[in-house]
Amino acid sequence: MSQRREHRLVFLLNVAQRRLQRWMAARTQNSGVTAAQSGLLFILGQRDGVLMGEAGAALDLGPPGISGLVDRMTTANLIERRADPDDGRAWRLWLTPAGRAAMAQSKAGLADVNARLTEGFTRRRDRCRCALALHDAKQISQRRRRMTEHIKIEKSDGILSLTMARPDKKNALTNAMYGALADAIEAAETDSSVRVLLIRGEGDMFTAGNDVGEFAAIATGTLQGERHVGRFLQALAHSSRPLVAAVQGRAVGIGTTMLLHCDLVVLAENALLSTPFVNLALVPEAASSLLMPLRIGYARAFEMFALGEAVDAKSAFAWGLANRVVPLDKLDAEAKAFASRLAKQPAGAVSTTKRLMRNPELLMAQIRAESEQFAARLKTMEAREAFVAFAERRPPDFLKLAS
Repeated sequence: MSQRREHRLVFLLNVAQRRLQRWMAARTQNSGVTAAQSGLLFILGQRDGVLMGEAGAALDLGPPGISGLVDRMTTANLIERRADPDDGRAWRLWLTPAGRAAMAQSKAGLADVNARLTEGFTRRRDRCRCALALHDAKQISQRRRRMTEHIKIEKSDGILSLTMARPDKKNALTNAMYGALADAIEAAETDSSVRVLLIRGEGDMFTAGNDVGEFAAIATGTLQGERHVGRFLQALAHSSRPLVAAVQGRAVGIGTTMLLHCDLVVLAENALLSTPFVNLALVPEAASSLLMPLRIGYARAFEMFALGEAVDAKSAFAWGLANRVVPLDKLDAEAKAFASRLAKQPAGAVSTTKRLMRNPELLMAQIRAESEQFAARLKTMEAREAFVAFAERRPPDFLKLAS
């Protein structure tokens, strides 16, 4: 057998093995780690300190896939991620004691998996190969279309531009948009050609925040499936690339709190920042309950959260929420100039400086605490009244709930 055909056969065996492992895991209670997690554990069991990009290639996972897998396994304390001493932008992966224990459990059923695989694959190799390839291509194509419909992604001269492009709905963020943003930020972590991320909004508004219709759907239990906002917030907290934001018009809710994770913020003179979470009977998110008071002081932060009143560009700049305020017609040029200057700086020094100034673990702990309270508040009568009032275009009446 030629070397090329042998490599192809090994690749197909790996694909089929992962399929079979997922099939078995779905039918086994208390199955422990997933098939993808088992694969990464086995790789690290053979050699600790593998580069994250190399691990992704071995598992046939693209940059978004391996980045998301590593984040989930790090949170579960199965592995730990350490910066490559030779390249501050790269990560190496190491097993934790809990990861080694999970790997031992996973190996217990591996012989049976491989026996089933070899028997079935020999007889149906060609058919499986075509079916799997067609299925995966179709799934990937459908997912990309769904996720990127309202997020424009462009890469040029080391700058990855992420544009919220739903101007007819004031760039209100949907679950799919969060997913596309998370995928792009995660992928940038393993893409050496990306040195800076630039976030902007299309039209006359940066973003109206989370789509209120989806909030209401969550509150009533009608929204099903994976929610990607958590992945987006995690990607922001862990991003080693500098983030630049260009903000025009209103930046509502997460439109303002995401700016606390950006390293340089440029506001147009017409920008208005607001965090009306309490107005919707909710609580702050994106670690803003920690970051906002640190940035602007408790008194101002509480007023922004509790009363939900908008802060104009001039005040936001004076309070330290932005680096520049410029005329609207100069916003994109100023933000692009910032991004270009950062892209020309030594990337390792920039990312290490950012890592020293920010603690992702502390931010994620705050995000988890906020998310727990946020989810609980969504199910309250106060939240139901807020969303019904929004749909009926009337002020909410929270006083009646106390009677």
